[in-house]
Amino acid sequence: MQTKEQCLGKVAEMAAQISKHIREKAVQLLNSGAVDLESYQDDYILPKILLVACLEHEADQWRPFPENKQARREINKLGRF
Repeated sequence: MQTKEQCLGKVAEMAAQISKHIREKAVQLLNSGAVDLESYQDDYILPKILLVACLEHEADQWRPFPENKQARREINKLGRF
């Protein structure tokens, strides 16, 4: 059985990895030529766009295997909270 502390420790460990991946992916996206930096003001619109794109990518990377129906049900259930 996993304790709450063990679970939260694992979440913190994965969150640190995700943070690093997001920064790396944002650089990759900005260097891809797909983003016209000059068309954006110096505000948070482009950073939010990049962050959402990176988070969606990370969600796909971390999602449990598709055949794990129990995990998918848990994700859907927790998404409602």
